[in-house]
Amino acid sequence: MAYSSLVLYYLSQRRVPGRSFRHFFFVPTSLALVTSLLILFYISTTSNLFTHHHPNPKTPLQINSSSSSATFSFTILRHKTSSTPFAIEAPLTEDGGGQRIESQRSLGPQLGSDGNHVNNNKVFHDRHIFVEDYKEMKRSFKIYVYPHKQDHSFANALLPVDSEPGGNYASESFFKKVLMKSRFITNDPTKADLFFLPFSIARLRHDPRVGVGGIQDFIREYIFNVSQKYQYWNRTGGADHFYVACHSIGRSAMEKASEVKFNAIQVVCSSSYFLPGYIPHKDACLPQIWPRKEEPHDLLSSNRTKLAFFAGGINSPVREKLLQVWRNDSEIFAHFGRLTTPYVDELLGSKFCLHVKGFEVNTARIADSLYYGCVPVIIANYYDLPFADILNWKSFSVIVATLDIPLLKKILKGISSEEYTWLQSNVLKVRKHFQWHLSPIDYDAFYMVMKVKANKTKLKIFKRVQSEYTSPQKKREKIPQHKYFTFPPDSRTSPDQLIRNWHLFGIKEGYERFPSTKEFYLKLDLECDVIGESIPNKKLWEPVKPLQSLQPYANPRSNYPVPNEQSNGFIYAKIFGGFSKIRSTICDLVTISRLLNATLVIPDIQESTRSKGISHRFKSFTYLYDEEQFIASLKNDIIIVKSLPDNLKAARKRNEYPSFRPKNSASPKFYIKEVLPKLKKAKVIGLVIADGGCLQSILPPGMAELQRLRCRVGFHALQFRPEIQILGHRMVERLRAWGQPFLAFHPGLLRETLAYHGCAELFQDVHTELIQYRRAQMIKRGIVHEELSIDSHLRRENGSCPLMPEEVGILLRAMGYPPKTIVYLAGSETFGGQRVLVPLRAMFPNLVDRTSLCSNKELLDILGPETPLPLNPFQPPPAKSEAQLKEEWKKAGPRPRPLPPPPGRPIYQHEKEGWYGWITETATEPDLSAVDLRMQAHRLIWDALDYIVSMEADTFFPGFNNDGSGWPDFSSLVMGHRLYETASSRTYRPDRKVVAELFNMTRDNVYHPKHNWTLSVQEHLKKSLGEEGLIRQSLLSKPGVFISHPLPECSCRISSAEVPVHVKGNDGRSVHGGEEECPKWMQHGQEVPLESAGEEDKVEDNELSEYGSTLVEQPESNDSDRTNTSLVFDQDDEMDPND
Repeated sequence: MAYSSLVLYYLSQRRVPGRSFRHFFFVPTSLALVTSLLILFYISTTSNLFTHHHPNPKTPLQINSSSSSATFSFTILRHKTSSTPFAIEAPLTEDGGGQRIESQRSLGPQLGSDGNHVNNNKVFHDRHIFVEDYKEMKRSFKIYVYPHKQDHSFANALLPVDSEPGGNYASESFFKKVLMKSRFITNDPTKADLFFLPFSIARLRHDPRVGVGGIQDFIREYIFNVSQKYQYWNRTGGADHFYVACHSIGRSAMEKASEVKFNAIQVVCSSSYFLPGYIPHKDACLPQIWPRKEEPHDLLSSNRTKLAFFAGGINSPVREKLLQVWRNDSEIFAHFGRLTTPYVDELLGSKFCLHVKGFEVNTARIADSLYYGCVPVIIANYYDLPFADILNWKSFSVIVATLDIPLLKKILKGISSEEYTWLQSNVLKVRKHFQWHLSPIDYDAFYMVMKVKANKTKLKIFKRVQSEYTSPQKKREKIPQHKYFTFPPDSRTSPDQLIRNWHLFGIKEGYERFPSTKEFYLKLDLECDVIGESIPNKKLWEPVKPLQSLQPYANPRSNYPVPNEQSNGFIYAKIFGGFSKIRSTICDLVTISRLLNATLVIPDIQESTRSKGISHRFKSFTYLYDEEQFIASLKNDIIIVKSLPDNLKAARKRNEYPSFRPKNSASPKFYIKEVLPKLKKAKVIGLVIADGGCLQSILPPGMAELQRLRCRVGFHALQFRPEIQILGHRMVERLRAWGQPFLAFHPGLLRETLAYHGCAELFQDVHTELIQYRRAQMIKRGIVHEELSIDSHLRRENGSCPLMPEEVGILLRAMGYPPKTIVYLAGSETFGGQRVLVPLRAMFPNLVDRTSLCSNKELLDILGPETPLPLNPFQPPPAKSEAQLKEEWKKAGPRPRPLPPPPGRPIYQHEKEGWYGWITETATEPDLSAVDLRMQAHRLIWDALDYIVSMEADTFFPGFNNDGSGWPDFSSLVMGHRLYETASSRTYRPDRKVVAELFNMTRDNVYHPKHNWTLSVQEHLKKSLGEEGLIRQSLLSKPGVFISHPLPECSCRISSAEVPVHVKGNDGRSVHGGEEECPKWMQHGQEVPLESAGEEDKVEDNELSEYGSTLVEQPESNDSDRTNTSLVFDQDDEMDPND
């Protein structure tokens, strides 16, 4: 380029004839073109930018694709790929050397979410960068520890222990003990990169002078003293300070020292980025490691006969789900309680070892798995894994979402022997990173934690801006986007350069989770809001405390024999109706099969038969649900077969077997007296069910086990097929990615429901006609026994009509939900379309649905390959001749006739498409077209996705439920499932009659209500969350559909909770408070905290029961009184509330 410039300068100084001067204009252009070609040639020969790699479908990334969990999502932004078979890295030496061993199988790189190639074969994201940074860290990284003397009154919590730490929380003590003797310590604060706050949370909670309830005050006073005595805290607001804590009490210990929580680096074991107190880009995960003394031998040649192993207490819904699905499996060993065999033998005898979320996301099981050469399977959503910015966890572990627990065996068996060998070889390479040593060894746990903290120091600029804008003394302002992070501080970097700076400084997490610049900034903006204000209106999202004692418990309580192989016959059923009717009916069918000792044939869902045009990949049941999971989950309840035996199929086709059309109010006596004799005689009966059920909801008290069976079917056995679960969970994670809670709202505006209750006048124009037409059909069929035309406004006032979306928006705003609240709109169909949603969208601009969260390709892929339909099924009506028009004019009615109609205008396609086009031309609704039939089947899938999102939502608000029709509705099923699974989750149960009265009070100023009206709304909705709402739900919803309110049969209460008043209805049945006490095996870790500070202290669980009895704690020395005092503390570390 310099040579080219000289040539141009030389030519510009020369005098040339005017005619030839114009030729020199081509010289710069030619030189630029040649230079560009040379640059492209250089790039193509030295880079793989233009090389296209075909991803291997059997790499571990694809194996884990069913797990769309938010546990982590790491992609390598830049790395060097190789065309040779992947190489297994030898152990690192200090200088970064190591041999490479060629594998027999080539596992090629894959494409990450950002379009770059991702190689999951490497243990490190970028080994070269790691080694270089590691050397620099050892050379120059310095830490200043605030000094404390041996005679300090709290020396036991501020100074390191004298003996070798042990137990479940040893990581905290190990780190401090090793750090104080390491080369990283400096006595000159001016040379320090970070400042260490040496208090020990684990020891403070056992100190009788402090205790769990006094830790927050201790930390607040300690920070105050440090800030008064030293200048270093005040100059950055604590942004260059850090503390270490492994006990989960640490996440609430900083509540009274918010500057520590928001500014300092928190190095904690409980690193769940779902919790508001943990900020992933600022804080770091401390690996929880139980130090092991014995060194296992021959890890590769160990006889691993079990597929997977887990042992632990049941103290979370995730573990309970694991127990219910895999407790009796022959290949997955899921044990709860004390092991009869040594814990070490189980680890050495299993291929995969399960780390399942307990009270917190973290336990010592990951480190144990790695130590004994077992490939860890991580089932803990939102876990910010240790060393995640350094290690590629997908290269030595398997990540499974909690929703994918029923698919666990399928996922693990999908890993070939070659892939397992590769995973295990990587396990042996990374195990040294998860071991503590009193004299640290290169790349052990101590050095890896130090490396993570060194990475965090690259966020100093951000922390300074953060502390400036979050300081309680300063008024919070909006941080300009270009001021988030600048390198150097005074530069004005573009968004793209900003992203590159993140990568160059080793901070990959923010960019990789949000690949687009827009999403990245939105997330940063949101996190800064959270940093400064925490979650806005936090009380709107917190659990309902009076209901925290309720726990799901649908297991049999009494003598419950397994099904008899010699059944009385087969039950074959056809189910008509939509998503809600299907789900409720299947629960009843299983219950009836148990009652009659019959074998159930997988029911035929008519909405998803081949006649509807669904994909050839599915049968009717498998279009929506996982057939194998359904059969396996109920093997101890009934016998289920996929089809009738061959000798009975012919008789079924000839309709030779008895058939019944039971109502949803059919009693057990009906089946025992009328159905059972014919079943025994014919050996097969058919049931045609169209009412959303075939068995009465309320059963006699002696049939409580059948009610619990309904719960096991509806809440455990009926799992959606894997593709639906994956996409549904992916939608939830995309909602969670915004970093704030979200609310799910189901309008319940269905044409059939509106027609049944006579709510036509709430709509206008064609919608009113459509509702009235459907109501006339219901009257003709005997479903409705009222007049065709009724006053819809009176129906609305007595609570029979749904809440309109604009009314729900006003209620939510009255409750205090800000306009930026994320509202997920559930429901495959909303009568009235987008027009009725306009007011709600104006009040809550962040109103999203499945089309907002999923691409068209994702939605099409979940449907499977379908036969193409005509692209344009619309056919305009045939034109009428002049003679026909004159004849119609003559028959137009009595004189005087109106003026002749104007000339006909063209009929536009949008006037004919959709479900309402027929009403403009004919008085009868035409038969459904092929497109309509297929859309009915698609709605089952859309409702299933919405069901998953509604279950995971932080808050659920129904627009229409408890309608009194006796039919199951979507909102009631979601509310019942949420009540069963997590009773304390926020689920509003509004009384529509009360709400209508409230709106009538303020009809004139509905958008600017008075203060007392707002208080009335808040009072009613708050009561609907708790016991008052449950009592009303039990009286109105349970008589129609049992699984909409499965209390008290399917729940229990923990013993430490205050027992509520037992309320009974007029019929003597229990309405509220009749739950049994939970069994002891469930109560470990489940006690309801009396105060947040003492939460962890009240749920401790003995780890010895799961780790076996072969471990012996090393006693601490008796050199000083301080050591004697701390002996009890360290021994108690085996009591793990997180497990």
